[in-house]
Amino acid sequence: LVLKDSARLRDTIIGDFDRTHSGLEALVVGSSAKVIQLTAENGKWKTRVINQLTEPLARIAAGELFEKFPGPEVVLAGDKGGVYLLKQNKGAWESEEIYRDNEGLRGVAVTDVQPNLPGNEVIIYDYSKNVIMIYLKNDKWTAKTLWTDSDRAHSLSCGNFSRSTSWKECVVGGYSKKVTGIFYKSNNIEE
Repeated sequence: LVLKDSARLRDTIIGDFDRTHSGLEALVVGSSAKVIQLTAENGKWKTRVINQLTEPLARIAAGELFEKFPGPEVVLAGDKGGVYLLKQNKGAWESEEIYRDNEGLRGVAVTDVQPNLPGNEVIIYDYSKNVIMIYLKNDKWTAKTLWTDSDRAHSLSCGNFSRSTSWKECVVGGYSKKVTGIFYKSNNIEE
């Protein structure tokens, strides 16, 4: 047994989140609203709560959003619609709410879907059926709905499916019983 939390666990990612530890770590989120870091050392697992929010957490993603902060940033999607950014600053994890949705979130990614914007964007998929891009514009977090499904969300994945482009596409699925690809085309995001 690696971890037993006080509430249901919802999502896990693996990455290099602790520069003082050689190797990778896992981050776990769930209904307890904790962000828990798991580290394997000398055949044993160590756990550490790196952040405690007030909203139950549904999903977690990581990626580079700010070059001035070390390591990847972490984005959390809450059961009640909050999107939170965790970034490391002087060895501590700082949290900031960057967006508030009116429905629970079921998908989050940090990726570059819009080549006309610098760096990566945050993509979320919510129970109100929307795929939303969140990005910095003039040092302020801005949101744009990219696509709306016919029913509630359940899954979001992004990657570079087309070798002819440098940006990523997203695939979403949910209660509509269909999988849809979301991709950039001619200064717009298209279905």
